[in-house]
Amino acid sequence: MTRLDPGDLAEMCQTQVLERRYLAALTRNPDCRDPAHPGCERCVDKEDENE
Repeated sequence: MTRLDPGDLAEMCQTQVLERRYLAALTRNPDCRDPAHPGCERCVDKEDENE
């Protein structure tokens, strides 16, 4: 098993924190145009209208 440099480990942790904050922000204020958007009721409604 490879040992991680403490700097690399800190960077990986920071990346995870930022990802979680971003996903939480999307959930609170969803922007359906964002490719990383997890989907919401508005997205489903728009898809139903288009069909």
